[in-house]
Amino acid sequence: MNITIPHISSYLCLNPKFTINDVASKKIGIGDAPINFNGIKILVASKNLKGIAQFNFGEIKSQIECLKKEKYF
Repeated sequence: MNITIPHISSYLCLNPKFTINDVASKKIGIGDAPINFNGIKILVASKNLKGIAQFNFGEIKSQIECLKKEKYF
């Protein structure tokens, strides 16, 4: 997870509606954030560095644990 320089979205020319930053700030659940790119689910970081100051790694860890339990991935 690269939250400071989100290369994947730039390389793939993706403009996601939501990012991992939205998940970390509890705006959305992690299941709503990934986008599908040729059958691969990608969860990108925001290109806006302002979101890093409020990034909650604990929330991301909690959300990922929920996905594991639901066998989302």
